Amino acid sequence: MIGVERIWRINWLWLAGLAALFVMAGLYMYRYIDDTEAAKTVFLAKNMGGGNLITQVDTRGERIIALTFDDGPDPRFTPDVLDILAKKEVKATFFVIGESAERFPGLVEQAILEGHEIENHTYSHPELDQREPVSFYEELIRCERVIHRVTGRSPSYFRPPKRLYNNEVVKTAQLNGYQVVLWTVAMENKNDRTVKDVVKRVMKKVKPGAIILAHDGTLNRSLTIRALPVLIDELHKQGYRLVTLKELMAYQGD
Repeated sequence: MIGVERIWRINWLWLAGLAALFVMAGLYMYRYIDDTEAAKTVFLAKNMGGGNLITQVDTRGERIIALTFDDGPDPRFTPDVLDILAKKEVKATFFVIGESAERFPGLVEQAILEGHEIENHTYSHPELDQREPVSFYEELIRCERVIHRVTGRSPSYFRPPKRLYNNEVVKTAQLNGYQVVLWTVAMENKNDRTVKDVVKRVMKKVKPGAIILAHDGTLNRSLTIRALPVLIDELHKQGYRLVTLKELMAYQGD
């Protein structure tokens, strides 16, 4: 016969293994690395409507959207983005990398002076779903301090790099006063080769209350720079007004 102690030990090991699986699932349930349309649909279905994550806002049909940029400031691309936005009279939101903001504070200051918003995209752009919560806290707060030092303002929104995060990242961000904001559609896609490709794909997915993601740093963003004015013109033709994230998010309280 199997002794009671052995049965207890087997059950304990089984429960420990099950708990480990749940922990791993919790850590990776929000990984978004599959770029297929099916994966995107599943991801949005799981996260839409929750209070923790924002991918779009219900504007009750009003044709407004938020244009956001990640991974800057970058002297190769951010000045061009700012020039285009100024010419098109569009205000946008920049999720900056803290260490880049430290290196190029003038670009951040210019964005603020021209009416754009500056938000938190971590200090060093790590893959947050693989980091301990305390490390993420340091990333979050260090970037926040850089933004405050350069702009005199504190950020309100946080976007995880590469859309990689876990439950602890979301909780830590919220405990520090941040709303976690993702996006509805991204300008960049590995399958796009031309400006026409970019504009056609984005316009197919955009809707009232959408959040558009673009990038102004890290990788080569030359296609984004070429497509940006064309996309803005097309959005205006369709009756959309481009606003800052804070203005778009104001609809949540209505």
